[in-house]
Amino acid sequence: MTLYWLKYKGTLFPIHQGDCLLGRSPECPVVLASERVSREHAVVRRIHSGLEIEDLASRNGTWVNGARIRYPTVLEPGDEIELGEDLLEVVIQQNARVPETVSGVSSPVGQETERQRQALEDVEKALARLDPAEDFRAAAHRFRPAVDQLIERQSEWGLLLAPEEARRLAKVARTLALWADNGQFDRWVQGVLQRLTPGAPPAD
Repeated sequence: MTLYWLKYKGTLFPIHQGDCLLGRSPECPVVLASERVSREHAVVRRIHSGLEIEDLASRNGTWVNGARIRYPTVLEPGDEIELGEDLLEVVIQQNARVPETVSGVSSPVGQETERQRQALEDVEKALARLDPAEDFRAAAHRFRPAVDQLIERQSEWGLLLAPEEARRLAKVARTLALWADNGQFDRWVQGVLQRLTPGAPPAD
């Protein structure tokens, strides 16, 4: 099986079927930080031969390996995409090992995505069930590893939660940071937000 990714600031973003928008809009699957990047700057899509990228009439253009592209352009492993000051690398993994489902149909991405969604829901439900008399500072320290594990699983698999799910996880992290007194989690929550959405603003 061949897996396709874009590597941005150390994080691997998977390219599935359909369009993968690149830009500053928080609705883009890959959110970029540069002010010279348009809200919807370019699109990477799967084609029969691999991947291609197309500029979406952006203000400052899309560059591949130092050359500005004018038309949809096929991407190869190791290609560098430049949008504003942001650089992305094309990563293609051939013959990736894929665990099988009970039915024998290979679907590792779907399985792992569902596990991440379930883990997020479990944390949210656990927080909602806390008694008002609970020691919330202690609860923050107790639940922080669950958030860390979710983030690590995403990095390990190169997956990102859907934008709405990422916002929910960011809300959980901010809540825990509020519960931890004296700004103990301030740097941590900023790191969580940065890994969820590169270029995200610091926590309030």
